[in-house]
Amino acid sequence: MRFVQLIGFGITILAQLHCAVSAASLPHPLACKSLPRAGAKPGWDPQALAGEYRVTWVSDAGPAPAQWRDRLWLWPTSMRDSSIVEHQAPIAGDTATHPLYGMMQPDTGRFDASHVRALRQAIDPIYPPVLLLTSANGFAWLPDNPWAVLLLGTAGNRRDGIRVTDGVGMAMRILESNAQGFRGNFGRWGIALTDRGHFCAERIRPYKTVVGRARLSGIRCC
Repeated sequence: MRFVQLIGFGITILAQLHCAVSAASLPHPLACKSLPRAGAKPGWDPQALAGEYRVTWVSDAGPAPAQWRDRLWLWPTSMRDSSIVEHQAPIAGDTATHPLYGMMQPDTGRFDASHVRALRQAIDPIYPPVLLLTSANGFAWLPDNPWAVLLLGTAGNRRDGIRVTDGVGMAMRILESNAQGFRGNFGRWGIALTDRGHFCAERIRPYKTVVGRARLSGIRCC
């Protein structure tokens, strides 16, 4: 049942990602440049990505770049998290592998604090629509060798210890980050074909501003 729900969400999020806003409100595609490969990440703390972002997507799949925008929220995971539906807890050590979870919606303007709280309360923190994946061994098996990967609506968006690698969904491969945001490439994460290209995530508010607590760690890079 959980797998079916994740597949359904994957299809929904892919449809949302292609709801383009007017071209006049978007920067030129060259303003969000692609990166061939990640650089060094000295002292990088993945939890420092917590916050609210405006994401600009640039699709490289067609004959000309196409772009659209979404709003992204990322919050720290906790070993005290519990599934809203399954009443499942995260497995031991999960917060090291999955330090952040969140959600994404079309960028329709400003979201006030009460709206953001309602969105967060509706998310299952064990099976979230957006989940940050890190690895102590890195991701050298991927061509751009990202620092970390944000999973969007994949069958692997789960913190219960069950590994699933097929199905639909996309991944944002983070190649560069600083206090203003992060950027990288995106593409499929599973066996189903999806759009591909690159993205830039501009920080709107850090986590401490979004929820009124927690310290934002500095990101030393870029």
